[in-house]
Amino acid sequence: MGNAHPTFLILLSEYKYQKEIIWVGHYRGGVPKKIKRDHARAFLDAGDSIAAVRILAGGGSTYAYDVDYFELFGRALLGCGEIDNAGRFLFLSGVRRPEYDAAIKSFLSKNSDPNNFRQLQSQLTKGARVMWTLKQFPPTVSSDLQALGWPEDTQVTQLCRTKVE
Repeated sequence: MGNAHPTFLILLSEYKYQKEIIWVGHYRGGVPKKIKRDHARAFLDAGDSIAAVRILAGGGSTYAYDVDYFELFGRALLGCGEIDNAGRFLFLSGVRRPEYDAAIKSFLSKNSDPNNFRQLQSQLTKGARVMWTLKQFPPTVSSDLQALGWPEDTQVTQLCRTKVE
């Protein structure tokens, strides 16, 4: 704890149970628990995006499609200057705010091709890559994907391409 961030120590003092406090610092694997998300939000509100990224990194993006996590992690990455990576998560969150537009546009301009949806698909999180129909995505994301030339059913599209080739 000697090298802990001062804001982190203040947040730690708010909790009674040492078990919960210890786990705030361990970020690998699994969806970030509410306590971790609350800490990340507090760091973002205090202007410390790096601390928020440390809390959120590695959790939540693996298999689940979690719009709250995507927006929170996207905000943290945006605050760190990771524009394209922030755009990936902010796009998947489905939340469209003026301050997110540049990051989302940057991500999409570098990673989407209207003739090849797989280019964009390969850049999404695992949870998003396994969703094969547009209706499985949040409405905003679904309509954006459709506008980018994403097929209604990616599995059918892949099967048809395979048979033709």
